[in-house]
Amino acid sequence: MLTREPPPRLPRLISAQEIIPTTKRLLANIQNVRSTIAQTVELSSACFQNAIRPLIDIENSTQCELGMIAMLRYASPEDEARSASVLACQLMRESSAELVARGDLYRTFKKVHDRQEALDHESTKYLNQLIKDYTRCGHGLLDNDQIQLYLDKRNAIDNMRSKFNKSIRDEESGLWFCLEELDGVPQHELARFAKQVEPQEARLRLVRNRKADSQVVLEYARNPATRKKMYVSSACKLPENVELLEEIAKRRHENACRLGYASHAAFRLETKVAKTPEFVEELFEKLEQALFPQAYQEQQVIWERKKSYLHDNNDLTDEDEDTLNPWDTAFYNRLAKEDMRVHQEKVSEYFPLRHTVLAMLEVFSSCLQLRFEPLSQDYVHSSIWHEDVEVWGVWDEREASIGEFVGYLYTDLLSRPNKHQGNQNVNIQRVSFPRGRIPNVGYLKEDGTRVKPATVLMCSFQAQTATGCPLLKHDNLISLFHELGHGIHDLLSRTSYVRFHGWSGPADFAEAPSIMLENWCWIGDELKRMSCHYTRVDPQHAQQWKEDHQGEHLPPKEIPDELLHNLTRSRDFNRASWYMRQLAFARFDMALHNGASYRDGQAFDSTATYHDLMERYLLVKTPDPSSRGHPQADFGHLCAGYDAGYYSYLCAGVFAADIFQTNFATAPRDRLAWDRYRREILEPGSSRDELEMLESFLGHRPNPRRLLGGLRSTP
Repeated sequence: MLTREPPPRLPRLISAQEIIPTTKRLLANIQNVRSTIAQTVELSSACFQNAIRPLIDIENSTQCELGMIAMLRYASPEDEARSASVLACQLMRESSAELVARGDLYRTFKKVHDRQEALDHESTKYLNQLIKDYTRCGHGLLDNDQIQLYLDKRNAIDNMRSKFNKSIRDEESGLWFCLEELDGVPQHELARFAKQVEPQEARLRLVRNRKADSQVVLEYARNPATRKKMYVSSACKLPENVELLEEIAKRRHENACRLGYASHAAFRLETKVAKTPEFVEELFEKLEQALFPQAYQEQQVIWERKKSYLHDNNDLTDEDEDTLNPWDTAFYNRLAKEDMRVHQEKVSEYFPLRHTVLAMLEVFSSCLQLRFEPLSQDYVHSSIWHEDVEVWGVWDEREASIGEFVGYLYTDLLSRPNKHQGNQNVNIQRVSFPRGRIPNVGYLKEDGTRVKPATVLMCSFQAQTATGCPLLKHDNLISLFHELGHGIHDLLSRTSYVRFHGWSGPADFAEAPSIMLENWCWIGDELKRMSCHYTRVDPQHAQQWKEDHQGEHLPPKEIPDELLHNLTRSRDFNRASWYMRQLAFARFDMALHNGASYRDGQAFDSTATYHDLMERYLLVKTPDPSSRGHPQADFGHLCAGYDAGYYSYLCAGVFAADIFQTNFATAPRDRLAWDRYRREILEPGSSRDELEMLESFLGHRPNPRRLLGGLRSTP
């Protein structure tokens, strides 16, 4: 019988009191390595081994604890830990700025670069990126005082970004609605909203302005006044972030100009697959030209649905049938989809959260030959930050490496106060695999312990439902599989340097694997295999269902064929409009960062620009000034690494469509295709040129026609 490699020790959970001392200790170690290089390496003898390798080694050995510390700002239930984590991240940024401020180290590294040693491709890329880090801070262009000014300005921008994101994380505002105002909202959705504690106000429900809650009202509330009230409240939250965002964008532009770039967009795109704003603009124009006619047709369908609904509901006489407002689209989209017999509540009953996670892991078990096993709470309790967290050990099942431990997958899936509101994958522990060692051994720390990847699937799904069981709507299903895709990328990456591990490369490439996986959520056979009615996962749920449905048989275990057919058929419903929405967000991002308004010497009005773009691309009326608010204040991507980068979702969508159509569309579980995909796309991380990787894997240059060819007119 084959034995499996025992898992190494779990990453250590760092307490709130330890966060800052640990961070300072690790950063001091990093600083000591830098100083040693500067003091001991002569320019005449500087080489990769004595000048660059020490940087790589300290980066590899410290990132585990720093990763855990950085993660806690998103998920720790302790105020002290979250605050300490935010401060620790600021110290990390300052340490990074200190590295690229040092002219002595730049001269040493430049000498190594000019020596042109015969290095492997990953070492060459590391060295080239290191030099680029310095030149992108002004070395070789600015004097020392100017470089320091640039870095001081960048640090100030980073602190402002942190403030912007903290405001979003801490936002808890909302509205109280009476049950009459919430007419149309299903009972199981009402269950998520807090009730007024006073008996005389028991008919009131608190709806938070966060998207997961407000979207329920926008989709289901019959009364347009209720939907408008909800929209305006959400759009008007975080007013302090408007001026902050505009100031951040202005300072980014000024800093880019200090380095000789035309704009912040030009500065940012230089290191992406796209390379230039012109590439992005060309992509936008191609997509817009192809999408607009179909999006217009789709919007006409929604408009007609509004007219027919108002005609059938005489109590809504004050509503203008000739105007489609922003608070109308979600409601009438849902009705139009239900006309296709797609009922999201019925669909969600077949995707209870935990079962669905297990079913998704089975997909990767089958396709990538992995084994996922949940670790006992006794084993993990001292290493997790909340009782909701589960940890999975992952082993390789391929013949050549069977039984080798791959890494840890954490799942933290339920919403709770003060947790990041949204779905994301967070890396705790990246791993380098030094050349010349067995590929899967990870690396050894000085104390002899092995280190393997550890990654967190972090979501904010609602725990409180009328069924007593967390259920996933289809869009939740897609989001979950997307983020799990990032986690698998993280686990399977095999790079020599942690800098290139997993999805840590340019977003316009790194998003492609996860977007590609979203296709599995539209394949009928895959959805059938994932499905299981919630009454079949727990006898208590079955008993409650029987009490609520006297004399009826339990629903079938798997999703019925008719419901499944209608769901998969609905993929093309409003699909062009969805891409146009993404295009609107990407256009806003580029408008904020392309520098045009700053060159004219005018102040950038982010609110007017945002609403103009939404009206142009979403084909809905801009609300009057008292109702339009400033939704861009909640656009967290712009201060979380996606500045001049939101286009990445569209660009990666092009790559993803090509990968899927050429490799998986006809055989979604072909192990040979998956094994090749694992070796050529997932394992290299960003250690190679990303576009070259794609072209090699596809056999051709990626082309938008694969994405656009998948769009068909609304059924």
